[in-house]
Amino acid sequence: MSPFSVQAAPLDVSQLYDHVRQDPQRLRLFLRAFPKGGDLHNQLNGALYAETLLHWAAKDDLCVSLNMGRILPSSCGVSTHNEQPAALLPKDPISWSHLIAALSMRDFVPTVGDRSAHDHFFGAFDRFAAAEQSHRGEMLAEAMKQAARNNVSYVEFAVAPVASSTVSVEGKPKLIQPSDLPRVHEELLKSLPGLAQKAQQDITDMEAQARGILLCGEKNEDPACHIEVRYLFQASRNMAPIMVFTELEIGYLLTHDNRDFVGVTFTGAEDSPRALTGYDLQMEMFRFLNGVYKDIRLALPAGELTASLVPPGNLSSHIYSALHVAGANRIAQGLDVASEDNGADVMDMMARQSIALELNLTRNELLTNMKGRNHPFMMFYRAGVPIVLTSDNGGVFRTDLTEQYALAAERYGLAYSDLVRFSQNSLEQSFIEGRSLWVNGNLGEKVRACASDVPFARLSKSCAAYLRNNAKARLEWSLEADLKEFAVHVVKNTVLTR
Repeated sequence: MSPFSVQAAPLDVSQLYDHVRQDPQRLRLFLRAFPKGGDLHNQLNGALYAETLLHWAAKDDLCVSLNMGRILPSSCGVSTHNEQPAALLPKDPISWSHLIAALSMRDFVPTVGDRSAHDHFFGAFDRFAAAEQSHRGEMLAEAMKQAARNNVSYVEFAVAPVASSTVSVEGKPKLIQPSDLPRVHEELLKSLPGLAQKAQQDITDMEAQARGILLCGEKNEDPACHIEVRYLFQASRNMAPIMVFTELEIGYLLTHDNRDFVGVTFTGAEDSPRALTGYDLQMEMFRFLNGVYKDIRLALPAGELTASLVPPGNLSSHIYSALHVAGANRIAQGLDVASEDNGADVMDMMARQSIALELNLTRNELLTNMKGRNHPFMMFYRAGVPIVLTSDNGGVFRTDLTEQYALAAERYGLAYSDLVRFSQNSLEQSFIEGRSLWVNGNLGEKVRACASDVPFARLSKSCAAYLRNNAKARLEWSLEADLKEFAVHVVKNTVLTR
């Protein structure tokens, strides 16, 4: 029997899963209630649907450009055929639909002026950025609600609390090669602590607003209040080297000194000219900062490349470098692994060192046309690499975590025990503070303090103390209880069992 199997009596939940797996709607009903643990790749500024952003634009009296498919940062002067107040859009269904398509991946169809789903996605963030500026608390509250609807108990939101435009590089030394990093680092330390403090204050204010919106602490609080939230500092890879390093330094400072920030990540198109030409130097930036700030964890997108996006030489080593040079603790995407010079070694290392692969199958299909047998999913799976399914930019892609579980189940013939393992992986691979419930990451083998304890029974003193002192183990224990409860109650659903 698999160590990841969940047993239930009198019916077997895995048999019920096999029963509904061929029925898309019942499968999604089953998976909606399935406990999914954590969502480790949730980019906050991409989590909301375009409709919400347009309502905020109307509330703030902002103008929209129909020609550019963009929310403008100011009010309209005189309405024209191409520009009009966002408040008028609900009365104009054609323009409303046009803007939703421009701000998301909804039913994307290439046109002469917008040929690529890849470019459309990466361009969307600039097109709706103006609507988010004064709604950070609402944005977090809505993203937490979405997580709760997907039965998630923990989220790592990727955020960029310090915009690159606010970081002055005047008078800063040039950064051209790795040997420049120590000198630039010393120069940056003179001014960055203040920016890091401001970034922390922005997050504190955003959280306070979100908790107020969700009525946390009150009798009628939203279920989302019970989700454990942490943050990944998100730096852009598509800037001049000095700007990239400056953002990374702020991210490391925050993560080193702050409980809320648990890691650092990257954002931006990996195939952009700056990302490609600067990739090796950027990996060296991570290596250098790892030596300055100890125990900072990294979730790095790498290998979101195909032969149609870049020349062959750019497919040879991005994942390898993210692991061996930057020291990534998790890899997102990893789609070009079969084209890497050391692809087999990459997967072997990830399996041996328990380095997770974060995947959003909707993203992979839309941006790189990888799905089904053309996707490396089963290659990573068979290699024993821990797989974590994520919502990614769920609002822009118009998907959610439940849909990612459903796509994985449908496309790859997964057993119920696989889904349980993915859910367990999501917490085991999280960056939240504290030790794990499991011995050396061996899911199913509890640590000595809790070895004899089971969910819903009175906890031993040793286990109660261990869970109290280790947030990760506490979340993992709750997940085991949720999985057991789910296994018992889902088999009573007559819609699913017929």
